[in-house]
Formats: sequence, C-alpha cells, structure tokens
Amino acid sequence: MSDRSAGRETFGSDANIPDSPSALLYFIAAAAVLFGIWGRFKGLGTWPLSDDEYYTARAVQDILRVGWPEYDCGGWYLRSLPSQYLSALLQLAGLSPELSLRAITAVAGLLVLPAAYILGKRAHGATGGLLAVTILAASLWAIELARFGRMYTPFQAIFTWYLVYFVRYVVDKDRRALWPMLTLSVLGAIVWEGGIFILALNALPPFIGNTAGRLSLRQATQVALACLLAAPALLFDSSRLRYLSDVPPFPDWFDSPLAPQPMDPAVGWMQQGQNLLAHPAWLIVMALAFASAIPALAWIWRFRARWLTASALALVLLLALGHQFTAAASVLVAALLARILQPADLLTRGGARLGAAILLSLLAWSCLGLFSDLWISPDARTWLGEERTYAVFLELFGRPDFLRQIVQPWVGAESIYGLVLLLTLGFAVINDLRSPSPYSQTLSVLLLVLVLMLIAVGMAHPPRQATRYVFFLYPVVVIIVATTGLIFIPRLRRSAAIPALVAPLAVLLGFTLLEDFRPAHVIAIDSAAVNFRIGMVGRADNHIISRTDPRSAAQWLETHADRPDDLLVNGFPAASFYSTRFDFAYTDIENQRYTAFACTRGTVERWSNLPLLSDRDALAAEVRRHGRTFFVADRPQEAQLLAEMSRFQPTIVWRSLDRGISVIRMAPDDGAR
Repeated sequence: MSDRSAGRETFGSDANIPDSPSALLYFIAAAAVLFGIWGRFKGLGTWPLSDDEYYTARAVQDILRVGWPEYDCGGWYLRSLPSQYLSALLQLAGLSPELSLRAITAVAGLLVLPAAYILGKRAHGATGGLLAVTILAASLWAIELARFGRMYTPFQAIFTWYLVYFVRYVVDKDRRALWPMLTLSVLGAIVWEGGIFILALNALPPFIGNTAGRLSLRQATQVALACLLAAPALLFDSSRLRYLSDVPPFPDWFDSPLAPQPMDPAVGWMQQGQNLLAHPAWLIVMALAFASAIPALAWIWRFRARWLTASALALVLLLALGHQFTAAASVLVAALLARILQPADLLTRGGARLGAAILLSLLAWSCLGLFSDLWISPDARTWLGEERTYAVFLELFGRPDFLRQIVQPWVGAESIYGLVLLLTLGFAVINDLRSPSPYSQTLSVLLLVLVLMLIAVGMAHPPRQATRYVFFLYPVVVIIVATTGLIFIPRLRRSAAIPALVAPLAVLLGFTLLEDFRPAHVIAIDSAAVNFRIGMVGRADNHIISRTDPRSAAQWLETHADRPDDLLVNGFPAASFYSTRFDFAYTDIENQRYTAFACTRGTVERWSNLPLLSDRDALAAEVRRHGRTFFVADRPQEAQLLAEMSRFQPTIVWRSLDRGISVIRMAPDDGAR
C-alpha cells in the first residue's frame, strides 16, 4: 500500500532556491560569529555564581562528594544531569566551579549556530541561513543566557538540532533521521523538564500534511510508540525527587488536612449546573447556545471518512462549548497548519454553522459571566484586576495562557522587539494558511512546530513568568521572522525588481535597531557594571538574567565578623557557597521557596545542610543568645528585617554593588543576655 493510499500526504521536498548571497553577507555573518564568541567567553569565570547557578553548583559538589547529586538530608537534584557530570569533570581538570558551569552553556550556544544555519538555509536558501546565524550570534539574549550556567542554552541546542533531523524526516522522508530524533528527544528530557515537549513532537510526523485525514496502521503504531516513549517523562518529575528522604522534608502542617487543597473541577461544574437549574431564564440562554451546535455536528459528521479532520473539528466545537475559546482557536490553527484541515473546508455553509455555534457560545458565556453571579463569583480576583470583566476574560481566553506566559514577559522585557516578533509571527501564520511558502516546506513545518510549542508553554504552569522558559524556541522564531522578511520586503516595490542584497540588509537593519542588539553591553560584558546590571533599565530579572555578588558578602564577613560569639545567618543561599562560617540558614515559612529549601521537617536547609530558621521568633531567640548577629539578606528580607527586628538595632553594614544583597548587623536588646 502506498503512503498516499494509506492517508499520508506529507510535505514534499524543499524546492531548490536560487540563492547566491553577496560576499558582504558572508563577511557580516563571520563578524557576528566572532563577536558572539567574544561575548560568550570573555571573562566567563570572573564573577561569582548567580542565585540559580548556585543550585547546580551544589549538585556538582555532591557528585564530587558521593558520585550522585544527592543532598545530605536525602533526595536528588537531577535537573540538567548531563551538564552536572560534565561540570564535575571540568572541575577535576582544574576549572573553577563558575567557569565549569558556564563553559558548557557557552559551547552549547555556539552549537546552536550550525543547526540554525541548516534550518535557515532550508527555509530560504543560504541567505536565510546566514541571517539566522548573524542574528543569533550577536543576540544579547542568546549571549547572556550562554553565559548563564543553567540548562536553558543546552536545551536550546538540543531542540534546534532535533528540528534539523525532524525536518529531514518529515520533509525529505529520510528514515535515517528517526534515530537522531529519538536520541535528542530523550537527551532533552534529561536536561530539562521541558524536554517532554520534544518527546511529544515524535508523535507529530504522521499528522503533518495528512490531507487524507486518517492514519494507516503503521502511522498509528508510530504515534503509539512515541507516546510510550514520552510516558516515563510524564511520571518523572525531578522536583518531586528532591523530597525523597527517610524523614519528611516539611513540618507536619504541610501534610495535614489544614493545608489548602485544589478544587476538583468536576465539583465546580456540578455547582454551575445546579445554579443554572435554579434560574430557568439563564438555563434557556445556555441551552440555545448548545443547541446551535447540533447543525455544526451534523456537518462535522460528513468528515467521518477523514476522521482526523472530524476529530479536530469536534474538539474545536467542544472546547468552544466549554468556554475555552483560546484553546479552540489553537487547535483550529494547528490543524490548518498541519493540513489536516483545509481553509476551503471552513469556507462552506457547514463552516459557517460551526462559526455560528462558536459565536453563540461566546455570547452566552459572556452574558452569563457579566450579568449574573451563577458562574463567576461577584468578588472574583485575578492577576489582571478585581473587576468581573477581567475574571470573565480569563475564563474565556486564559487557557492556554498566552498572555501571561508569553506575551506579558516578552513585551514587558523587550517591548518593541517583542511586539515586532509577535506581529511578524502572526503574519507568517496567516500567510502560510493563505498560500504556503513557494520556496520550501521547511518554513511551514517550523511554523507548525512553533505554534504547537507555544500552546504547550501556554498550558504549562512555571513557578514564575519569565522569557527564559521560551528561550529554546528563539532560533525557530528568528528563522521564521527573517524568512518572512526575505519573502515580503521585495514585494513592497512591485513596479521594478530591487537588488537582492536589499532584503537581507533590511532584515539585519531592523534587528540592529531593536533591543536585542547592544554591542556596548557585549563589549564590556565582563565588567562589574554590566555583570551586576548596574543602571540597567527594564525587567532585567525576567529577560537578561539578574546577577549579584554573594562572594563579596562572604569575603566581607570573613574580615569583619571576627569575634568568637558572632552569629552568622544566611538569608541568600548562594552566599554559603563561598563561606563555611555560617551558623544558620534562614527562609521564612511563608516564602514561596520554603518548600524547596526546607529539609528534615524544616530543621535543615536543603542546599547548604545548615540548620534552618524559618520565622522571626526563632531568629530573635538566636540573636538574643549572641553578642552580634550578621544576617546576609536579599532586598525583600532587608526591608522586613529593618521593620520587624527594630528592637535589635538592625544596621546595614555592607551592600553589594547592585544593591541586591546586604549584610545587616543586629545586637541583642537590653537585658536579653
């Protein structure tokens, strides 16, 4: 049976793109690579560990101590395990802890470039490849994260190379690419929890270009095997493995019925149903909206021979009826990009029925939320605000949470650049749905992968909103945006052809005028002012990783805390990496990081193995027992200590250059000793 008869009409091979880049483009790309190497390696090991780097550095110390990244109090830190062992080997070879971590990420940042060139070349010839390399090599964001000793850049390198083989497998139908795909996907899952996204992509090829709308037995088997490969990653949660120990890590309160429990969604739906039954008018409104789905379902049933198409349309309708309109739109766009669904299918009378059902559902749910208390609580509060309108908006359009997980961090950190990228990506998707790229199918495949990955990110629940969580997608974004520019800039002048060099130079000019190209920053990247972000404007902590100086704090204590009865308390974890003199660690029990730091029923700090203080009363008791207390504090702790420990005469005796860390001296109140 042929692939076509089995229902597989994958994209054909890329067209040969007549492309002979100017020598100027090669020169610019070479200069950008040299500039990028300079930025990634200059003074790489000079400055101390950042807060997040400290956690990996401690795990490497545990490997050097016992052979595994195992805490003294039990549990394991398995995030970026390959990097941990490579760092341990580099330390055995004589590198410092700082350099051993960052050298791995800096090299990984360079490994991204050849993969980006291959993908860019396939998307729009050698010019596209050179533009991708130039932009990524000189990108401030890429350079800074390549100097950050964590998993983000290694994972980006793995993901970008995975896409090289993914495109070969899907577009070229090269079965030899399957094993590199599987290997890289497993490696990605070991490096970072986000690797589950790559494992899930292994199931995607049978769906791409499947205009017949069904799977053969062989394709269904491939999907099942890919899901089987991804299953262990769903069960493997490295954060939970931190807490495996003989003694429970937290106080009894966390295991008691008093601890807050998430609400069962089924209970919420039952309550909403009971509310509607008690109000016939609103019940009729919602019933009419649901009844409008019947003609749409009848139309969807006509696609039963193309059951993939029918399933996608049914899922879109079901999500809309369940007031998940962003999710419904995401499924619709993904199905269109995969060619499971054709735009022509929607431009019919049946497609209009589907659109009408979705619109009526939107109106019914909006009215129910805005003009009654049956669905949304009148005192509902959201991160957008406390008005009912915000609560209704988030219920209708908050899943996947593109706004908070993607748009808000990007536009907040890089306002103009973020907007340009988002608008260009939206334009690229619309254009691909209207008329697929005449140059190559790689661009269409990359667009589909990007949309699916953004959906996955929007469905995730990271501990905070930061651009680093989508950093692995940046090479794909650059390739798509650069290719879109190369395609459409020549169309701006229809009367006459423009020189071939104009479009790529215009793309590069646009990049240099935006926020991700800051040569002055990179040239002085190993200076104290740049490293500690002194004077940097904007949300540096969410985009350009913030850094501070725990080593200088430890050195100051070595010189000034010299009395036998001095008490040293550490409230900034990384400071304990540079000093063994601390008597206690401090993390308030109300701090969101408490569960990550507490060990042995809250008596030990997990990373440093120091005795743990977790409230002001315990800290005050220790201050009273000593002559002087020196507390290493971050900014929030500094303000709280000065306000709440005033009876101990708290005085700031040292601050880091960036003012992110301070040393506060306290003395026992009169009559305490």
